[in-house]
Amino acid sequence: MGKGEGKGEGVMMIAANKGDYLVCQSCIFCNTYIDTSPSTCGSGTTNVCCWANDYVCVGVDSGIPMACGTCGLYCFPKCGCCKTAGKLIPDKAEAFGQKENWLMCNSCCCGPLGYENDYFVPPATCCACEQKQCCICVCDAALPCSPDVPMMLTLLPMCVICSPAPTCKCCKTLRGIKPEAVAPAGAPVAVELPEAAGGPFAADAAAVPLLKKWVPEHLRPREAAPVAEVLER
Repeated sequence: MGKGEGKGEGVMMIAANKGDYLVCQSCIFCNTYIDTSPSTCGSGTTNVCCWANDYVCVGVDSGIPMACGTCGLYCFPKCGCCKTAGKLIPDKAEAFGQKENWLMCNSCCCGPLGYENDYFVPPATCCACEQKQCCICVCDAALPCSPDVPMMLTLLPMCVICSPAPTCKCCKTLRGIKPEAVAPAGAPVAVELPEAAGGPFAADAAAVPLLKKWVPEHLRPREAAPVAEVLER
């Protein structure tokens, strides 16, 4: 969802899975889309004041947590009590959008056949909903406006003229219209290796004796001759 733990100003609130939604029609409080990369037959999210629910029917939606628990006690994907979605499933937290801060209460999971969650949520709007049907038809709405529901206006189908600043973008996905507002779809994980004393290549140098010990001589890579020796030849 956001960058760091300080959720507030400049935070990306639109879930990553909505980035590929092609905007069809928008009227400030409600939008209709075509999902250009569908992963479920149906899914939805409903938010009324401090309560919220979401579900998936056949498939996997990266913006909806897959978990199992009741009354705030969870046994899948890990054991926990009174956890938010972002803390229960930290490796996928960025994809959840504002759900990262929603307190998970009840969840039922049948794998890719379907799953559902109930939440206690910080009040951000009076009512909001999002529904996907027939794999690609999506609509969302919020009153008053919610951070997870883009505020846009279209003049013609697929032609956005306000988002909310004046613009003119046609046949664009949400990521193409509001790139700064959509959570990142994911990034490769950087693995840091401890460096031995002496510089960044010292760790590799320290591993060479171990390789020589266990790798048969005829399988070892041939060492390059010094440049001076090559020139003499």
